[in-house]
Amino acid sequence: MFVKLDTSVLEKYPYFREWKELKLIVDDMIRSNVYISKVNSVKHTVTDRMIQKTLGHRNPLYREAAHLLLLYRRIMNKFDEEVVQQLLRETFVYPEKEDVLFELYWVMKLIKANAEKAELQLIDGKRNLVASWSDEYDYHIYHDSTGSKELQFSISTEEVRETYHPYIKKKVDSMKRSADLASTFFERNVESKTFWSGRPDILIEVYEKETGELQKVVIGEVKHTKNVDYAMKGLRELVDYMELVKGRDGEYLNERDDLEMEGMLFVGDMEVEKEKRQGVSVVSVRDVGCEVEGTGKGKTGSLSGLKDGDAHLVNRKGRSN
Repeated sequence: MFVKLDTSVLEKYPYFREWKELKLIVDDMIRSNVYISKVNSVKHTVTDRMIQKTLGHRNPLYREAAHLLLLYRRIMNKFDEEVVQQLLRETFVYPEKEDVLFELYWVMKLIKANAEKAELQLIDGKRNLVASWSDEYDYHIYHDSTGSKELQFSISTEEVRETYHPYIKKKVDSMKRSADLASTFFERNVESKTFWSGRPDILIEVYEKETGELQKVVIGEVKHTKNVDYAMKGLRELVDYMELVKGRDGEYLNERDDLEMEGMLFVGDMEVEKEKRQGVSVVSVRDVGCEVEGTGKGKTGSLSGLKDGDAHLVNRKGRSN
């Protein structure tokens, strides 16, 4: 019932000072209180009638415990938006990976600036659709995902074999050879049918509302860093995604005249060039200003992005060059 967390990485932050003191009190209470220490061994079911009776107990601690348990059951049985919002405001969230939190920070920035009323989704670890919204277009934003079935972020070795080049031939042969050796030495199967595959940190698909046709793809790569070399690695990954992503029919998307492709590299506190180049912009925490072109079939100029809390990335009307 009780889980001990390693909070050493959090103790340097000012907001954790009160938690640090409370942590010692709670830890001592769990170890020394004879009644609480027996909670795990109790097999009885706590009924709603018990909870209602405890709400009137003279001990305020018991009343508060009953109130929290009742609130938990209400939330689990039927989600109440106000109750959930209050719970999120008052509940401590412990991020497992700081880099993932930084990625989600940018996802939320983009949603906040571009959607008046977004429908948030539960991130399931599969498609990882974060939110959807609509105006003249339908928008779907993903985190750590290859998106819908309209996109392909992989290239097979069979496809690469069709184009002869000494390096490519040796690279494919190397992949097959290492797979054979791994099977021999470690009795493990190594996937060798895929020459390249990717999984963007952020992916936005924009569809024509009336026809359902894909109009624009925005790919975001996030590097939580101040290091230029590491940021350049992220830039290389981003451009790879833009060059190698395919549509449902296997055609490279950047070769289609009827579809717009845009790339955004998000980095930490560092000085960056603010102008967009070749469809790619770099956005820093230090100065989150950038320009992102529009979507559609006409020409409409650009919109400011990510400045002063905004993250406008898609023009509601028309299409950029």
